[in-house]
This record gives sequence, C-alpha cells and structure tokens, in this order.
Amino acid sequence: MDARGFLGFMRSAHSESDGSASWSRLAGSALVLGIIVWISVMLWRDHVHPDISSLVVLMSAPYGLNLTHKGVTAIFGKTNGTSNANGSGTGTPGAS
Repeated sequence: MDARGFLGFMRSAHSESDGSASWSRLAGSALVLGIIVWISVMLWRDHVHPDISSLVVLMSAPYGLNLTHKGVTAIFGKTNGTSNANGSGTGTPGAS
C-alpha cells in the first residue's frame, strides 16, 4: 500500500458514512494511542499491568456521546441553540 492508499484508508476510517469527519472516531483514536503509551510506561516502570476496566469506559465515552447526540437529534430535531422553550426560534422567550 502506498502513502496515498494509506491516507485514503485513514480518511475513511475517521469519517461518517456521508464522508463528514467523525469527532468520536478521532477522539477514540487519540485515546487509544494515549492509553497504549500510558500502559507501556506503567509496564516498563512498575512491571505490573494496570487495571484496564476504567480505560475501556474512557475509550468508549466519545462513541457513547456521539450516539447520544444522534439519538437526541433524531427525537427532537436539529437545533442550533436559537430556539426557546415555546419553539418559536427567535431566542426571545414568549415571542412568536
């Protein structure tokens, strides 16, 4: 595989099905790399394997947040922070 093929693979691995960038996949990749380094340092320094149960939760947190966001958006619709409680969308409570 050449460099162009590798970059294409990395782009597709870190994007959603529609081609947009996926922050949860990027954050997950960064967390995995950080955790690998952290575990390696712990093994090298202490010669003891650390408990990884909390690390699994940490690694899955961005994906869980992304799924929660998609679910809330599917139920309530996409908002950009300008709508208010009565749904007028003006940003001024009580205005219609």
